[in-house]
Amino acid sequence: MENNFTGNGPAFLGAITAGATHELSNVLAIIQQSAGLMQDLCSLSPEKSFPHQETIVRSLEAIERQLQRGATLLSCLNRFAHSADRDRASLNLWELINRMLVLCRRNAGMKSITLTLTGPNPGYTLVTHPLQLEMALFSAIQVCLNGMTAPGQIQFTLTERGNRFTVHLSCSLETGDSPISSDAPDETPHWQSLVALVTQLGGEVESFTPARGICMHLPAET
Repeated sequence: MENNFTGNGPAFLGAITAGATHELSNVLAIIQQSAGLMQDLCSLSPEKSFPHQETIVRSLEAIERQLQRGATLLSCLNRFAHSADRDRASLNLWELINRMLVLCRRNAGMKSITLTLTGPNPGYTLVTHPLQLEMALFSAIQVCLNGMTAPGQIQFTLTERGNRFTVHLSCSLETGDSPISSDAPDETPHWQSLVALVTQLGGEVESFTPARGICMHLPAET
């Protein structure tokens, strides 16, 4: 894919990252082919025909699982890298959020918080600035993560009304306690960044009462 790098920072990072993800995908493909060959050889061999056969088979199964995980991460990272290619683009909102959740899952996991997206894909399409929307989603996730003090969940749900889409972030804790700390969200840098980004996209942001999540209202076209 041709990129539109003209010397600005985001386009530069996107161009380098996109190229690297393609190369890493090739690396994973070679590893997958080699592991697949070894699995075929093990399946054709009689049971216990060579030392540590069961251990090798289990290891190959683990390699396959991690290869699938790596391929998913690289695919999402590649699409993310191309976000800087255009200032405006037609986007499937559900798919974009799903990619962001894959990329943000590690940060959430470090606090024992899971990120989920209600499906199936409703097919909502909006025309907007891809990178700016992704930055807004990241800020929204960070607002919730910074306020949650125990293991729990952040669930994304999408709704449509007229020419506007709403992204609901619902927070819950395993303990059943109030999921968000008492700090006012408008006092945090991530909240201020979220409001600024969504406003630039022509939308609005509101927090639930009593501070149990976030609603992002986005126009169908920016």
